[in-house]
Amino acid sequence: IGMFELRWLSSDGWIEGAGTPNIPSIAGPGEMCWNLLQTLLASGSEASLGTFSNTLTTELHTYDLNLASSFTSDLATGGSVTLHMLPVSSNIGFTFNSGDHPNVSYRPRLIVTAVPEPTSLSVLALAACVLIRRRRIHPPGGMLSRAAGKHARAHRLRVS
Repeated sequence: IGMFELRWLSSDGWIEGAGTPNIPSIAGPGEMCWNLLQTLLASGSEASLGTFSNTLTTELHTYDLNLASSFTSDLATGGSVTLHMLPVSSNIGFTFNSGDHPNVSYRPRLIVTAVPEPTSLSVLALAACVLIRRRRIHPPGGMLSRAAGKHARAHRLRVS
């Protein structure tokens, strides 16, 4: 139980090692290890996606991430995305499975759900109201003709 920070890391230039918690292995070329992580951190960039709490439950965890522009751009490419977890609390513990776990349902997943911001919804609602009002003032099909009355429409003629 404790707090952790989740960061997006710009570098996806690593592969997952073959070791397990019960049978660790020495990292081969390009496999993630402490030294390679330090190199990636020094050569790349990071963006904080938020600070979260570990509730010590063995179930699916859902977190609302900050949408840093660099993170969303990386997501839009459709390739791999590297996330870096850092302890915030001194007593944090977190266990998760690797991407090649034999049981597919145990593999970590990043599920992205787009949720419009309240300000975006307000702008869309205001625009809809303006369009509705404009249609009431200037109905489609032409401008109102003053001479012919309220319901008559002026017609445009093309002269060639």
